[in-house]
Amino acid sequence: MELLFLGVLGGRAFAALSGPLLYLYFLVPFGGFLTPALQDFTARFIMHGLDLLGVANYTDGYTIQIPRARSTSRRGARAALPDRLDRLRLPLRAADLPHLAALALTLAPGPAAIGPDLATAGCQADPRAVPERATIRRYACDGLVLRAETFPAGAAPRLIVGEWARLTRPAGAEDATTWRLPRSDLPWTLTQTSQPPSLAAALLWQGGRPVEPGLRFRLRQAWHTLVGGGATLVLLVLTPARAEAGSEGEGRASLAMASFLDAEAARIGAALAAASPAQ
Repeated sequence: MELLFLGVLGGRAFAALSGPLLYLYFLVPFGGFLTPALQDFTARFIMHGLDLLGVANYTDGYTIQIPRARSTSRRGARAALPDRLDRLRLPLRAADLPHLAALALTLAPGPAAIGPDLATAGCQADPRAVPERATIRRYACDGLVLRAETFPAGAAPRLIVGEWARLTRPAGAEDATTWRLPRSDLPWTLTQTSQPPSLAAALLWQGGRPVEPGLRFRLRQAWHTLVGGGATLVLLVLTPARAEAGSEGEGRASLAMASFLDAEAARIGAALAAASPAQ
């Protein structure tokens, strides 16, 4: 376009119109290739910021979910946050960072509901564990590791099912076998893999009762994601602290897990009922 003006109008007219002609450069969209990188940076920045501030959150891609909360403002006045402030939808622009930082600072003083407290004399919060997410509590239980992860009521079903798979199967494991733990007060599902060797027991709880992460659950949870409603979800996963190869090692781990779950069934059920009561 500039060359056309130069050829038709001459150098003097082109010099006089150089300012407006330069503006034409900005009429052509550019920089779209930077959008994914900026969105990734924004999501990671917010996720780590919320973790540092102690705000429970669950991040999947460009979706950040936080539990409902109430907080105290800087001046000490009590401010009620909206009850449905549990989802922040991205993509976001870099200009949105100050607003989200202010939101995180507002949420920080408030209590973060991060699920059931399962600590007892034989099952203590693991101080050596690096937090995987702000919504996960980890306990060391006499050679076993118990993880309790909380999801908001409107969490997408693929996030929940994905966490179930991540916590019960090592990365790269393909030959997984699942079965129900026999003679148990709660319907624990055991998952075992041989390469690499692993064993895990998992239980999903919502609204005062255990739920199966099958098709019916996914359809119901997808409905809650779209229109609201539902109840907080709690995922419990129990694994051996150290994987033992061979049939003898797997037998010992299975027996230890079954004994623990049988002995702690009443306490675990009460903690789950308190964290996600019946609606």
